[in-house]
Amino acid sequence: MVLRQPAVVPRHGVSPVAFRGERRARRRACLSVVRSVRRPASFASRLALAATRRLAIARACRHDARHVHQMCAPDVRTRRARQPATACLSAGVPLCYTRQNGGASMSVSLLAHWRTLAPSIRSRLLHGSVGSAHCLRLASRCLTAAGASGVGSGDAQTAFRLGRALLLAAWEEDPCNGQLASQVLALHGRVPWLGEATARLLAAVAGAWRAPADLGPLERLAAAGDWQGALGLAAGHVVRAADAGTCDLFWLRQALVCAELSGDAAWGADLAARALGDVPAPEMFRRGGLAPLAALAAYLEGCRLATSGNAADFARALGLFRGCSALVGDHVTSPEGAWLAPLERAGHCMTRLGARDGALSLWRVVLAARPWHVSLILRAHDVAQGYDQPAPTPPGTTAALLYSWNKGEELDEALQALAASLDDITVVACLDNGSTDATGDVMRVWGDRMGRDRFVPVRLAVNVGAPAARNWLMQLPQVATCEYAAYLDDDAAVPADWLRHFARAVAVRPDAAAWGCRVVDWHSPALVQSAALHMVPAFEVRNVAGGAEAGTGEDGLPEAEAVYAPTLAHGLPFTVSDLHCQTTDLGRFDHIRPCVSVTGCCHLFRTRDLLARGGFALSLSPSQYDDLEHDLRAARDGRLACYDGFFAVRHKKRTGKAARMSGAQYGNGLGNRYKLHGMYDALAVARIHRMELEALEQDLLERMARLDVLHRRG
Repeated sequence: MVLRQPAVVPRHGVSPVAFRGERRARRRACLSVVRSVRRPASFASRLALAATRRLAIARACRHDARHVHQMCAPDVRTRRARQPATACLSAGVPLCYTRQNGGASMSVSLLAHWRTLAPSIRSRLLHGSVGSAHCLRLASRCLTAAGASGVGSGDAQTAFRLGRALLLAAWEEDPCNGQLASQVLALHGRVPWLGEATARLLAAVAGAWRAPADLGPLERLAAAGDWQGALGLAAGHVVRAADAGTCDLFWLRQALVCAELSGDAAWGADLAARALGDVPAPEMFRRGGLAPLAALAAYLEGCRLATSGNAADFARALGLFRGCSALVGDHVTSPEGAWLAPLERAGHCMTRLGARDGALSLWRVVLAARPWHVSLILRAHDVAQGYDQPAPTPPGTTAALLYSWNKGEELDEALQALAASLDDITVVACLDNGSTDATGDVMRVWGDRMGRDRFVPVRLAVNVGAPAARNWLMQLPQVATCEYAAYLDDDAAVPADWLRHFARAVAVRPDAAAWGCRVVDWHSPALVQSAALHMVPAFEVRNVAGGAEAGTGEDGLPEAEAVYAPTLAHGLPFTVSDLHCQTTDLGRFDHIRPCVSVTGCCHLFRTRDLLARGGFALSLSPSQYDDLEHDLRAARDGRLACYDGFFAVRHKKRTGKAARMSGAQYGNGLGNRYKLHGMYDALAVARIHRMELEALEQDLLERMARLDVLHRRG
């Protein structure tokens, strides 16, 4: 079947004659690439797609009280979560981003472009536009729609262009993945669109991808959580290939992932240099003549430096990203088919160095080529508005609440970090949940340091579990007199200005039910353990924007009998988004926005709202999912949480055998997940999901309108 012939000139300015000439090639390209995108050809490639998510989830589950990520990532080989469509809520005033396309100037309004996207694509982009697996699934959906029969020409071209852009973005999120590079090149071979330098880089990556036939040893090490062993295995392959004068990107990719998970990024950098050669000096970029993989080497080193938090490293990373953009400079001549990741990362470095206007200029170039890039829109808007800066004062009188069980050393480190913000805190209440180690001694020492008028110790003879401990703390009279109450994990370190960042978030979204932040790994801060959590139903919520269909009630919501079979309820009726598990932290989650839940690792409430909503669910004792359930309860009542990604809490990382859950811990988590799902039936899940999607889109449209206006002003 072929696409319908357009009756009018399509939205993007292609004439009917030109479209007829391209449509058959486009359809063949769509169908060919969709077959490879939808289901990778080999187990090795399926492992490559799922590895980062699965391994990141495994590391996130190393903490005794935080297992939200267990339910974040269903196996991409067995099921794909489906989300509803949502209607565009407002039009706004469009304004243009100007880009060059083959010498012809084109206008791009963020608002206008958003309205051209299919509702099913918009609803998925609302969660974000990062993560290789996420972009790959969206690319598959778009290319399938473009190649389907019965689609109008304008819609087909929009879907096709978005699909190929998302496929390129999926590779950019995973630049050592030669299989993804091959898929991008396959599409380019049928309908050319890539810039010449970008195509050369992709060809070099694809040519250096050597997936082995037997992945058994790697699979066994990964299943055991032995990241050091997996790193050693991958490193051996990388070194042997380098000694033979070749580059093996398959094993380098595995080595880099395992190096992140094991907290040994320096070893990963050494292996990258061994495989790709030394990172070129800045003057070499200006001279030109470098091999395409030299740009990849510089990019990988820039990404490593950009996660260090050191100003000198940010400056070095900025130079490397600029060099990459100079070497692969297709953003000037072929922006839609250009490698834009270096420009975006350069903007990240500039914000860290205080050059916000320069960062916004670079991001404007990226958004001109990718007006669908929701994650960058969120960040660019908030940086332009100054939301990345902490408020001058804390939000109000605040009680910091901690509870601990047999983690005296971690509690001591958490209180040490908290002491840096003591001037902003009214009360520190700490509950010893029946510990038998040195926790009591740690509390006595910190009581003396902070003062008995500020430090409130609570000692229990037995461990009552996390929900009861939270409830006990919120009922303390010293807490009730404070305007705000913040729950902090006993193995997490807050930055000194955490309450002032929260004050900014409270000012931006004062009606939120709770406020939370970005949580990163203690030893590997590039790994995000938690960010904004969004509802993902495991069933199809039909016609969320309104109107009734078969299987739905009068308000368009699904009928429980139609979609909520007992077997599905026993499985996974809903999950939460997992984009933060799919990628490393290079500012991708630096924004303030509504969400269905934030992590309980650092959880701020208005005290009156906390007391009015009721305690944390005792049925979810001793721990796991009680904080998520509390946020879902607020969402069911019509109030969403607020995520602030402009500051991060470092969460302690377990190592060795302690990193793996015991059978009892796993069983408790599984049981609590089952109980949590039983608390919210299909109607409740659908209503929460619809409310969140509408709030996310309204928030996004307002940001797009402001960015359009800012661009018009220059």
